[in-house]
Amino acid sequence: MRDRLAQNLAELRCRREQDEQRDRDQVIAEFGGDPQAMADEILRYRRGLSLLGQGINWMKSGAPFAMLPPGPHWKAPI
Repeated sequence: MRDRLAQNLAELRCRREQDEQRDRDQVIAEFGGDPQAMADEILRYRRGLSLLGQGINWMKSGAPFAMLPPGPHWKAPI
């Protein structure tokens, strides 16, 4: 029973590692191996998470806030 459980866990671990490697390869391919484009996207993602965190904190404190999608003239704040 334990051997079977250990084998199942090892298979799951291996499958997860393969899936993660495939995901990494897809991300690299998406940006054509361009590290600058990947860095820009990571920074944009981090900024979005930061803004989301601010909104959640405002919501928790009961402060008014609004979430609006970016429009055609939107530029990222510096």
